[in-house]
Amino acid sequence: SAYNLSSTVSERTATVTILDNEPIVRITASDNQAAEPVSGGTANLGVFRISREGNTANALTVSFSRTGTAAIGTTSDYTLWVNSTALTGTSVVIPAGQEDVDITVRPVDNLVAEPSETVILTLATNSAYNLSSTVSERTATVTILDNEPTVRITALDNQAAETVSGGTANLGVFRISREGNTANALTVLFSRTGTAALGSTADYTLWVNST
Repeated sequence: SAYNLSSTVSERTATVTILDNEPIVRITASDNQAAEPVSGGTANLGVFRISREGNTANALTVSFSRTGTAAIGTTSDYTLWVNSTALTGTSVVIPAGQEDVDITVRPVDNLVAEPSETVILTLATNSAYNLSSTVSERTATVTILDNEPTVRITALDNQAAETVSGGTANLGVFRISREGNTANALTVLFSRTGTAALGSTADYTLWVNST
């Protein structure tokens, strides 16, 4: 035999590790709360930030999916923007020389009363990059708050009485109130039930001021 192996087992084998040069990408919601505009004002914008770690010499296209309870569209709940360009697809470019790009969520004032809704972006796999090993950095959420007012009703005076002879009736009072924007008039719908009948020849009538 031309040689003998080292008696030290660890000296009989060796390993070289090849490091990948594709960047690592992650996403965060740098501003995770958006809101529809108050009348006469501007919307509160939400912001997603997609960033990369590693080589920034070239532009990098990052793909993602959109989910959440909010619907995208100019007549729906929100639109997405990169600077002044509307983002209708599901990919975005991090320009050469930059580590990140921001995607702005612009709420649409759709004049529909609805609960707070979510926009969720989740990074998609691609051979051009690696996803962060931290799972929470692969998806982010922006919540859109509604701007329609909240209405409630109370019986401000919950006891009424028929007129005593020679006197005046004891009036009951309902109060309907709203919380939120008061810039415009608001029509509130209601139903009437109960054991008393409405009508000038029945049990009661309803009035707002003198009408």
